Amino acid sequence: MDTNASIQTKPTVRAVAPAPYGVKLAPAEHTRLIVKMVAGRSPEATRDERLSALSARNAVIVAYMPLIERESTRTSPNAQASEDRSAEAYLRCLEAIGTYDPALGVPLGTYLRRSHAMHGEAVARAGMPQDLAGRDQRRDLNRRGLPIPRPTSLNAAIAGRADSLLLQDLAPSTEPGPEELAVAADMKKQILVGLSRLTRDQRTILGEHFGLDGYPMSTMRELALARGLTVGGV
Repeated sequence: MDTNASIQTKPTVRAVAPAPYGVKLAPAEHTRLIVKMVAGRSPEATRDERLSALSARNAVIVAYMPLIERESTRTSPNAQASEDRSAEAYLRCLEAIGTYDPALGVPLGTYLRRSHAMHGEAVARAGMPQDLAGRDQRRDLNRRGLPIPRPTSLNAAIAGRADSLLLQDLAPSTEPGPEELAVAADMKKQILVGLSRLTRDQRTILGEHFGLDGYPMSTMRELALARGLTVGGV
């Protein structure tokens, strides 16, 4: 028996994880696009391969758009905020996808989530004026081809009202209410109790890292450099 002929050594190729739920791409097509996208970033890639990679990247982003929009607008307060968050999330996903390596075994959807590219609170934190139309009203206006009423300022008067009520008069207050103040006070009390069980150095490090007890917030690296330690030591 010829062992050399019977034993075939084949390189092992890690399969690309399939597209997540909500992304309408067949597994084979999803894998093909990911491979083309990554191969085009290779230093040895030709001009045609780079152009093909860009085309594959765009196709992936278009297919992932429903997932990106759903994740980035999960906590969105209104239609205008949803649009702004979606647009910002698309740009962040384009940047994050440029560093994606399927060889690490992490699905692309998971990678984008871990990169906070799709996270609504990470892509849009600026306060925006409330729409005069809710989501359902906005969809209805879109179906009928009517413009969506959007004020340009919180000082704009609400159309159709005789009392000259301004939008800012209806906007929810940003000041904490009694319940929020009570929760914050209780949390502060529990934190102080927990800190009292630690050593002085431990309390100082936690205080500086999380900005507790009047300390400014510091990163683990900053704490390590200040103490001549490694980040793991801190």
